[in-house]
Amino acid sequence: MIDKALWIREYKSARWILWLMPIAHFLALGLQRMNRWVFAPEAELFRDLARLPQWLHGPYDDGSLEMGARLLLTLAALALALIQLGGERRNGTQELLFSLPYSRRRLFAAKWLVGVTGIAGATAFGTGIDMIVVAASPIAPYFDLGYHAAQFVYSTLAVSAAYSLALFLGSITGSVASQAALSLLMWLLPGGILFLLHAFLAMHGVADQHFEHYWYMEGFLFFITYMVLPFDEFHPLRYGVLAILLLAGTAFGAAAYERNRTENNGKLMLFPVWERTLQVGFVTCFALLCALIGSLLLRIGTPLVSYYIGGIAGLLIGWRLIVRLTRMRLKI
Repeated sequence: MIDKALWIREYKSARWILWLMPIAHFLALGLQRMNRWVFAPEAELFRDLARLPQWLHGPYDDGSLEMGARLLLTLAALALALIQLGGERRNGTQELLFSLPYSRRRLFAAKWLVGVTGIAGATAFGTGIDMIVVAASPIAPYFDLGYHAAQFVYSTLAVSAAYSLALFLGSITGSVASQAALSLLMWLLPGGILFLLHAFLAMHGVADQHFEHYWYMEGFLFFITYMVLPFDEFHPLRYGVLAILLLAGTAFGAAAYERNRTENNGKLMLFPVWERTLQVGFVTCFALLCALIGSLLLRIGTPLVSYYIGGIAGLLIGWRLIVRLTRMRLKI
């Protein structure tokens, strides 16, 4: 059970971002729905009503407004995770927090629950306003409670998953800068790795037909696609992936937070195993990226020769760069 004092403490430390969440969601969803169907000139309303698609969710534009609301709410949630973990390391309050008579697992649980509660509350508030607007607008005959419920569940799950992953990254990184960089990078992984691997194999003559499901897989592996997903693509598999990410981010984040190595605060990574993982992953991806760029820019021999020239250059530069970064102690 979470102590009330911890709830109050976590709320006060990030109350401005918690209040910003419902405001951002309303500005992106409820207000835009009003602009479209309430505040628009009468002639424009009649024109848009006459052009409404006849399929079930056509009047909702297949969730285009909800996509923007999810993106804004996710950015706010990532900022919250930065404040809760990276920010505490930066301003020195983490040591004070660890001296309190609470286990680290309990401290992490308080942070996570405050964040997820803020996300769910903001989504519920924004969805409720949107429902009222639709019910009171000219598209009231198309009102669909199931649509709003599905959008609420999906948005809450997606944003909570992103927030949990950001907390996990904050538990293994030693600064605000490294947590922020990896939190933004996760939007491209592992889909970006699959893209580089596909380019590598294609460059070596492996026919594209061996990757007939590549683009289908890519849609599931780029995290950004989950935030801009149209309503008609709400597939059970996507719910499952998001649920797994949420549970994994929470579990691994709590485990890492319990073993927090405060003596490594300021470093890129707190744990040697994650530092080595980052080094290997960074050098591999950087080399593959430089190899792809080399094959496009250079005309030395065959395309494969240019590819390997770029790859070797990327390998050397990437290793030098990541070693330098992991040895630094960042002040931000």
